[in-house]
Amino acid sequence: MKLFKAKHYFMQETSRLSLLMHERYQERIIQKVAALKEAMKTAERAMWRCDPRQHSEGETYIEVTRLLQGHIQNEVDMNSEHSCRESCADYSYARTHGCNEDRFCPYQQQRCNGKLRNCRFIDSDMWVCEEMSLCFTIQEAGLLPRGGINMTSVQWKPVDDYRISDSNVSDGKDYHTLRWRERAIDLDDLVAPEGYVLTGVRFRLLRTHLNLEIMVTPLNFSAGTLYNLDQESKWYRNNNTPDPLDEPRTQLYFPDPDVPTLTKVGSVIDSRSNQFLLFTHSDIDNDAAQTTVPFLDSQPVAPEPPTLLAGAGIYHKGCPGYGGFIGLKVVTYDFNSHLNIDTEDQIN
Repeated sequence: MKLFKAKHYFMQETSRLSLLMHERYQERIIQKVAALKEAMKTAERAMWRCDPRQHSEGETYIEVTRLLQGHIQNEVDMNSEHSCRESCADYSYARTHGCNEDRFCPYQQQRCNGKLRNCRFIDSDMWVCEEMSLCFTIQEAGLLPRGGINMTSVQWKPVDDYRISDSNVSDGKDYHTLRWRERAIDLDDLVAPEGYVLTGVRFRLLRTHLNLEIMVTPLNFSAGTLYNLDQESKWYRNNNTPDPLDEPRTQLYFPDPDVPTLTKVGSVIDSRSNQFLLFTHSDIDNDAAQTTVPFLDSQPVAPEPPTLLAGAGIYHKGCPGYGGFIGLKVVTYDFNSHLNIDTEDQIN
């Protein structure tokens, strides 16, 4: 009888301790999930690339060439009368009319085939060579339930195969050419609303500005599927221009900029959303205005391991005295709303 009572007591105590441990385990799990959710509210979801240890043209950055650069020109070649009677104020907008007696231009520099502005700078089209066409390359993958990514499907999507000289390709629709009056690019951070994921990205022309747009599509998180990609997808953008009354865009300035790759200090992001910048020439004293700045950061911006994305952006990074870089960023999906433990069954 005593042995039976001892066994019964032992089983009761074991059951009680087991229940107590389970309750404490539940409590700790709920506390940890709550702490995780709180931390994720302030966690940085944007990803961009820092400067590489060694800059390499064509690999880590791209330079826009022959857009704006300093140019020496005889006055006799800047007017049809071939005279030398005017001042710089009379040549705020001019062009080359030839090469007087072949004294300078054929031997010292290439002829300016664009426009001469402000008695100092030239303006020509960015697409002097078709190889200078620039475009996005995107990485894509299949979805799995609860935010998973099918790793075997991850790939960089090939760029559409066309040339700007093709008869069915037009400037302003299929591509944009940088010019003196159309050399602005908007700097924005675009994030999808809750429950949507990023499924596309493109540029458009907003007045004279290159402006970023993102396509977002509603996500069935549990099933790992998109809701009606063709019907439910939306394009998101920032429509602000420099002159609206409520939230005007402000210009990002980088005065007297030297060549970006010459700095010994790492670049930092110095722009914010709802700004814009103008491609311009490098500093006259340091570089004779021979380089178009900023450069374009061409390093891949892809989270590792791959994950769902909720947004994208364009920013400028640099340091004082240099032209800096235009870069792309991505914003990862916010999993916070899916971290819920409400019942004992979810813990078990």
